[in-house]
Amino acid sequence: RVLGLPDAMTDSYRLVNREGDFLSGLAVDVFGHELVVRSSSLWTELHRDDIQELLRLAFADHGEFASKIHWQRDVDALTADGFREHFGYKLQLADADSGSIDAVGGLDATAPVTIRELGVKYLIHPGSGKKTGHFVDQRENRGRLRSLVETMVASRGLTKNDQPLKVLDLFCYSGGFAMNAALCPGVVATAVDMTAEAVSIAQANAVENGIAERMTVVNDNAFTFLQEEAAAGKQYDVVVCDPPRGAYGSADRQEEFKKCEAYHRRINRRSMSVLRRGGVLVTCSCSQVLVQARSLLKLVQQAAALEGRTVRLLRRSGSGPDHTIHPSWLPDGHLEALWLVVD
Repeated sequence: RVLGLPDAMTDSYRLVNREGDFLSGLAVDVFGHELVVRSSSLWTELHRDDIQELLRLAFADHGEFASKIHWQRDVDALTADGFREHFGYKLQLADADSGSIDAVGGLDATAPVTIRELGVKYLIHPGSGKKTGHFVDQRENRGRLRSLVETMVASRGLTKNDQPLKVLDLFCYSGGFAMNAALCPGVVATAVDMTAEAVSIAQANAVENGIAERMTVVNDNAFTFLQEEAAAGKQYDVVVCDPPRGAYGSADRQEEFKKCEAYHRRINRRSMSVLRRGGVLVTCSCSQVLVQARSLLKLVQQAAALEGRTVRLLRRSGSGPDHTIHPSWLPDGHLEALWLVVD
């Protein structure tokens, strides 16, 4: 409520942010009139009925209506927290999405809903897909990108006969960064994702926002796409690189950290290979080991050196203020975005 959410432009936001709200293992995202609970601690499973009832009451007290509550499980975290020992069975990946509860407590299947974020419309499936169904944590950064490209277009004084500003959105998922860019006249955006489901959602979102003619969605591996674009001499004015958090399958934390570093160094080098000199790279990481070590900038500098480029840091940002942070626990949050001019 302090942040003024929801408002006329935005009806999707984080309501409860784990340790940041003194509720370790509990995250709650709001998507219009539907809520998604992300459970990653044993206590949340033990008190599931109480949590759902309190959420219904909280919305009723404010004159709002929680039409459906989706319960989503973090299987790995719950397994580590003793789920099997307490409940007597082992969680499987199929147990991650454990049903939707409507306002009277009945089970219902997940159906798509349209949400608003800074005036942009998104078709999502609450409680399904990646995270809780939408990357709410990148809302402010998507808005910043729209402002950035608007300024870049204005500074160029582009007319309808000039070449448009070209924006590339890698690992696009629902196409959020590409859409915010393409909403600006004088911009064309390309969004890339390797999953067919994400491509379908991004295409539908482009149509929903009336920008399908200025936004191309490509179903491809980001590394392969970048290699082919570089070989063809393609250049972009802005590249957004927002890779998913990697799962490297190593029990050794130091070994996992090295693999994570190598991955980010490699993808950022490839991203620079298609970025014009003086262009802007927006590169993100949601890997806690990188964010807390503040390693991302160093890796980008290394990638630039390997590519024969130099970088200048414009901004370092993270998730929106609805993702509250406890200063004694992950003081830098879980998300880092670097905004750089690459010469």
